[in-house]
Amino acid sequence: MHFIRQIVRPNDLAPASADIRRRLQEKRELLYTRQGGEIDPEQSQWAMLTFTSQPASANRQAQALPIGSRISLDCQQQIQQINSINFNDSATMRWHPQWCQRIKIDIDFPGFRLTQIYSGTENMVRVIRALSQGELIFNAKDFAGQYSALTALGIKRITVRYLLDGAPEALSLYQHWSQQQKQQRDKQQQLQQLDQQLLNLNAPAIPVKGSLSSLPLEITTLWYEKRNNS
Repeated sequence: MHFIRQIVRPNDLAPASADIRRRLQEKRELLYTRQGGEIDPEQSQWAMLTFTSQPASANRQAQALPIGSRISLDCQQQIQQINSINFNDSATMRWHPQWCQRIKIDIDFPGFRLTQIYSGTENMVRVIRALSQGELIFNAKDFAGQYSALTALGIKRITVRYLLDGAPEALSLYQHWSQQQKQQRDKQQQLQQLDQQLLNLNAPAIPVKGSLSSLPLEITTLWYEKRNNS
């Protein structure tokens, strides 16, 4: 018993704990260094999207037809825009999945306007994919606040047409950016786990209830001597 107590003295564990702490800190520092700092938008790669407008239209029974459309791309509160009155208009805009996360599409009719806003990277990508096929199709129910007015005019479906150049490059940029974001999330999770392990090492050790090594030295030594004398 005396021998067991000598083996598990708390002070004997200190060098091992210090070594573990050092290795965890080194690993954390390496991860933090690899994580990198804040990315400068101007130093990043952007995709160039060229929009060429085509005439917008509505279903055959509609009593009113679109007379124009507008695409507004918001990149860090800088608006890039193309206006069309159903002619062959063209504009080139730059796009990045991290800094361009809002696009607004306006559809003009005689006397009123319909607006659809897409926010977030995933929605932006859906718009790019749709326009790469040449058109965006809206149903009257997509404009809840004007649904009654649209149905009164017999408008059930609206098609906004644009030719889009640069979509493959934009989608490739999005895939690369998504992978980088996942890597950053994984590194952040590893940093949190390392921080928790370091916190656990710094926490005071709680002796296990009933552990022989936690008994007073006098008791264990006395028990050991009596056992040998019997």
